[in-house]
Amino acid sequence: MWGGAAGDEFSDGMSRGIRLIQLRHGNRIDMIKVGYDQDGSRITGGQHGGNGGGKVQVALDFPDEYLFQVSGTFDQTINSLIFFTRRKSNDERKQYGPFGKMHGNFFRSGAGRIVGFFGRAGKYLDAVGVYYEEPCRNRSLGS
Repeated sequence: MWGGAAGDEFSDGMSRGIRLIQLRHGNRIDMIKVGYDQDGSRITGGQHGGNGGGKVQVALDFPDEYLFQVSGTFDQTINSLIFFTRRKSNDERKQYGPFGKMHGNFFRSGAGRIVGFFGRAGKYLDAVGVYYEEPCRNRSLGS
């Protein structure tokens, strides 16, 4: 997990995949809320963080497109996030973001099929981590 120590812990658990990511951001990531697939039905995780900043959403072309990697910056909070996806059909890769402001310590998750989020949140998204469908090669960076 990357980020600061403030906020309450959260975990959306693991799913079959990610369909939608909603963010609120300005100078940092204020909030994340994720739509997951569970046996063909869309379920929505909780809102983690506050209501500040502008709203954006990233809709994945599920099940062909899946979240493969997350990177960003942090200090006491998560300042920015970038999402990287991959397509099963042709291995095409896509980047969404950066969202927020790129300042502070850089992080990058290991590469693998991401199926859930956990972290800490209060007024902002204070810390974030990811769950993988299966083990990935580089998990030493916090997840």
